[in-house]
Amino acid sequence: MSLLLMMLVLLGALFVIGAGAALVAWIIRHIQSGSAAGHPLPSPQEETGVGGYTPLPEALATTHAQPAPQLPDQTLARVRELLARGNSAEAVRAVRADTGLDAHRAQEAVSRIRDGDSS
Repeated sequence: MSLLLMMLVLLGALFVIGAGAALVAWIIRHIQSGSAAGHPLPSPQEETGVGGYTPLPEALATTHAQPAPQLPDQTLARVRELLARGNSAEAVRAVRADTGLDAHRAQEAVSRIRDGDSS
C-alpha cells in the first residue's frame, strides 16, 4: 500500500513540475509574440538619480545656489563680538534668533563672518 502511495505522490509531483514548465514556456511565447505584434515592451528609463529618485529641476536650482543671507548691522556686530570672545555657539543662536535661519545656514553665516566675509 505504501509503495502505491509513493508512486501516486511521485506522479503528482511530475505533473506539477511539467505543468509549471509548460506555463512558463507559454508565458515566454506570449511575451515574445506580443512584442513582435506591435506591442513593444516598455523600455527601462534612463537612470538620472540614485535609487530611482529624480530631483525636480527647481530643487536642483535651489540646493546649491542659495544666496548668502544679509545680516542686519546689529546682528553682525553682535556676532563679531561673540566670535571675538570665542563663543561661536552663541553667535549661531543669535543669527538664528534675529534672522529665522535654520541651524545649518546660521552656522554657514557665522563661519563666513569668522573667515572675514562681512555679508
